[in-house]
Formats: sequence, structure tokens, C-alpha cells
Amino acid sequence: MLRKIRARWAVIHLIFPLVFAACADEPVQESVARIQGGPPVIRDVDVTLRYPVELVAAEQVSVAPVAVSGFLTNVFVDVGDKVEAGQVLATLDCR
Repeated sequence: MLRKIRARWAVIHLIFPLVFAACADEPVQESVARIQGGPPVIRDVDVTLRYPVELVAAEQVSVAPVAVSGFLTNVFVDVGDKVEAGQVLATLDCR
């Protein structure tokens, strides 16, 4: 019971001053800040973040040499890239 009375008094003492202050006839001054800027500039930002990382391969596969003669013309993956079955890794010119 005492809590309810205290809560009501707190509401009355907090809300009524706000209501009466909002109803005042005093004009409210608005301040306007004027900022002069230049045209936007587009430029590259070089950000390098370094974090210690330990990478572990999910699987290891040994690739045995195949008896094919020719020249390696394109390589489509890097060391450590994750590849899928059937994915083309490189192309050979067998002329």
C-alpha cells in the first residue's frame, strides 16, 4: 500500500511539472547551424588489419603426376584454395 502511494506521489511530482512547462506560452528558440562544405571527394582508403590466425586443412590430398606432355596455360586456383569435385584447376596446351 505504501509503495502505491509513493509511486503516485512520484508520478505527480514528475509529470505535472513537465505538463505545465510544456503548456507555457514562452516562444521556443530554434538554433540553426550553417555548415559550408566542399564537393565530395572519392578516394581509396588503405586499411590493413592483421590478426593472428591458425588455419587447418579439412582434408589433404596428394596429386600424383600424370603422364601428359604439354604446357600449362592457365591456373585457376591458388595454394590453399578450397575446391570442389569436378572443378577445373588448370588448362594444358598439349600441342
